[in-house]
Amino acid sequence: MNTTFKMTLLGAVLTIASATSFAADTLTDLATTKSETVTVKMTVPKMVNITKPNDITMAFDGQNAVTKSENFCIASNMGADAPVKLTLTGDNSGFNLTNTDSTKNDHNVVPFTVTYIAGDQNQVLTYGQEHANIKGAQWLNECNNNSTLKVDVAKDDALNVYFGEYTATLTMTVAAE
Repeated sequence: MNTTFKMTLLGAVLTIASATSFAADTLTDLATTKSETVTVKMTVPKMVNITKPNDITMAFDGQNAVTKSENFCIASNMGADAPVKLTLTGDNSGFNLTNTDSTKNDHNVVPFTVTYIAGDQNQVLTYGQEHANIKGAQWLNECNNNSTLKVDVAKDDALNVYFGEYTATLTMTVAAE
């Protein structure tokens, strides 16, 4: 077969295919009034939010363990008391306060513990671990500081360091379960 004949044949096939496709879309049942329905869908994923608690400032008196709590809110669009996952990480390699002012190379880290409290739930958190089934989530517009973050420093740990200011930054991450 020569090239011209092949091109002519291909053109004819495309023309027939195009006409057939157009015919399927042609309106054949014309009327003075016609109605059609259309479905509208929207998917809303599980979503969570967390408010920032106030910064926690503590002072050691040389005599007692140090405890300080701050309230915050975990909210979701999954309904009241919907479980979420909570993870705490930070700028140190664990729950440690570090003395950034000291020129000494030892006794510059104070460990601390973190507890999550909401209603009857009282859970000690592990650094970097995802804690599932955290309660306290409410609907997004009803957030009322329903959760508490409690930080504890043992007396012996505070007595085992040099003077100065000790700091840590925690990052709280919540995710839908």
